[in-house]
Amino acid sequence: FALRGEVARSSVNIDTAIVQTGKTEIDLTASGDLDQLNGQLVVNDLPVAVAQLFYPLPADITGDLDVSTTFGGNLSNPVVQGEALVAETQINGYPLNGITADFDYRNALLTLDSEVVVDADVQPITVEGTIPYALPFATLSPPTEQLDVVVYVPARNLEIIYALTDRPVFWQCGQGEVVVEVGGTLSQPTVVGQASFRDGALNSSLFKDDFTRINGEVVFNLQQIDVQQLQASFGDGQVAVYG
Repeated sequence: FALRGEVARSSVNIDTAIVQTGKTEIDLTASGDLDQLNGQLVVNDLPVAVAQLFYPLPADITGDLDVSTTFGGNLSNPVVQGEALVAETQINGYPLNGITADFDYRNALLTLDSEVVVDADVQPITVEGTIPYALPFATLSPPTEQLDVVVYVPARNLEIIYALTDRPVFWQCGQGEVVVEVGGTLSQPTVVGQASFRDGALNSSLFKDDFTRINGEVVFNLQQIDVQQLQASFGDGQVAVYG
């Protein structure tokens, strides 16, 4: 641990504050007072598992987190912007090429532009949108309570299902996409999505044969799934689902 700076009455000037533990390094610089504090925070090689101490992750996610941010504003209305990268990422033991995110937090509103790269040669999964959230110590309320987040999953990235379902389902090939729109509020979110498949194929440890020639469209939300048309070949026969 290393700290160099000065404090004078209500102002603070941190030339450098460095924390090192193992391969993790955290570097902070800041100057100002409670009315206006500006600085930079850089984090290198922080294990993602540490996030479990602050927020329970929805899956077993491993990797090393790098974050570079600049911050300003005050306690009533803090402003933070930067970028994050998770390297050597695995979800439930399934390796990903990496996760990147650009973020901007101001006026109690988080704007996010993120990519999940399953394979470097394939178009990534994208997560874009805005999330209203007032920090506990902030006095400013967000301009809206409405979530506005869109997740886009190109079909060739559907193999990530393999990781999220503890490996009973594996997407082999095919065209199409999954688009999920998240709205509502943090306390009452709404989810609406549409999935389309063209000449897809998947296998599962739950079935002895593969599903091939998967074609169709599915619309879903948190309450129901509407299969507008879904057909596939299974073994020597055909499977068709409607409704």
